[in-house]
Amino acid sequence: MNGSLIMWLVIIVCLGIFAVAVWYLFSVLFGRGEELAPVEHSDLMAANAQAIAEGRFADLRFELVPRGYRQDQVDAVIELLAPAGGGVNLGAGDHTEGEDAHGSDETADR
Repeated sequence: MNGSLIMWLVIIVCLGIFAVAVWYLFSVLFGRGEELAPVEHSDLMAANAQAIAEGRFADLRFELVPRGYRQDQVDAVIELLAPAGGGVNLGAGDHTEGEDAHGSDETADR
């Protein structure tokens, strides 16, 4: 073995040790990707009800599912905000006849 081959072997071993050290450091600092325990559904619903009762709307939380938030939790919050419909119009059919029913910068011909 000549000197350059030994030098390359030492460099490769040092890089391997450095990579393992960086991996270990990041796993200690940021975790290793373990899933968190699921949030208790009743605890979240109770916390949302309490936040609504106290007017802390920024504290509302919902569990995430693959396509957004859990719909039953969102429906429960909407029901707490407007029980039995309560005359709340969520925007369906709130324009008058002849009025433009499209977005802010769209025209009728687009």
